[in-house]
Amino acid sequence: MKLSVRIRGDWFAVPCKGTEKISWLGDESLRRHFKTKGGAGQNEKVYEVRKAKGGAILDVDDPIRDVLDDSDFVTVVLASDMSSPVTGPAEPVYVEEKMYPFLKEKYLSLDGNSVGPPLSPERTRMLLACRINILAKGYSGISLATLKQYIAAFNASCLPWVPEKGTVGASGDLAPLAHLALGMMGEGKMWSPKSGWADAKYVLEFNSLEPIKLGIKEGIALINGTQLISALGAEAVERADCISRQADIIAAFTLDVLKGTTRAFDSKSHRFCDRVQDAYTLRCCPQALDYLAIAVHELANMSERRIERLVNPALSELPAFLTPDGGLNSGFMMAHCTAASLVLAIELLAACQAIEFLRPLKTTPPLEEVYRLVRTVAA
Repeated sequence: MKLSVRIRGDWFAVPCKGTEKISWLGDESLRRHFKTKGGAGQNEKVYEVRKAKGGAILDVDDPIRDVLDDSDFVTVVLASDMSSPVTGPAEPVYVEEKMYPFLKEKYLSLDGNSVGPPLSPERTRMLLACRINILAKGYSGISLATLKQYIAAFNASCLPWVPEKGTVGASGDLAPLAHLALGMMGEGKMWSPKSGWADAKYVLEFNSLEPIKLGIKEGIALINGTQLISALGAEAVERADCISRQADIIAAFTLDVLKGTTRAFDSKSHRFCDRVQDAYTLRCCPQALDYLAIAVHELANMSERRIERLVNPALSELPAFLTPDGGLNSGFMMAHCTAASLVLAIELLAACQAIEFLRPLKTTPPLEEVYRLVRTVAA
């Protein structure tokens, strides 16, 4: 028999009788690997042996001819290979150097698949400011030239089209940051005070700016981060602080016009009060979620979980993210993230529907305003 064995991107032809065990095949392949490297890495250990096609793990005690055919392709994974806390070590995927320029730009274009209307210029500018702040710390691996181009775009208020929906904030705002980077590369749409919305390359040119040209690993560096949820979170905190102060004022006003008592808020409570308590709606904040709303949310959640089963090769036995050449194509990976993020929108609609079952009771003014806005948009 003659088998083709791969170790860290290198292929070896390993002849055998077929009576040897799989453990022998792993050790012999590693010996040949050491030989080509001049003996370097002698402390390496074989972690597992897999079929190259399908990735089936081979039992080290099985005879070779019982589990492999002549001219089969095999992968040997070493203990020091890239490791995952879930799957353990796995052989790295190697990309030819000539593919680098193609890979950087394709990686961004594949991840940039958010949906919905764009962020407002104010929010996009907040996102860009947060992104510059992180990149300027020097831990992202981008060039100084790229950073300066981001700063120049910020100063000129050249703001790429970044759709509102598409991030779940779990492992970073990949899709929104990809859209941000694509605009800086002259792809897609961009806004500036001088031009309004137009093709990004023309907006940059109109403002005397050049599209960025990505260096090695800059594509990944520009999309790793949580600056969108950080920017929107900061805005939400500021707005929530304003709403909180407004709500306190409105609640005090309502309590006053309904002749409520302030003694309920006293630590001594009812000791000197001639009434037990005010109406429930004055002393509490009513909130509920109808069983129908829960069911609707579960439908969305189950749909998202079914997408997970489709794109996860461990569950579907299909190619990862339903795409060939997983190292170069992200397939349905970002579409899955977008689907997961939209579940929250369904939750909001369900909550607004549940409020109607509580009428004439009302929730807090800020939430009533949220309800009003949702009903205005969804009418």
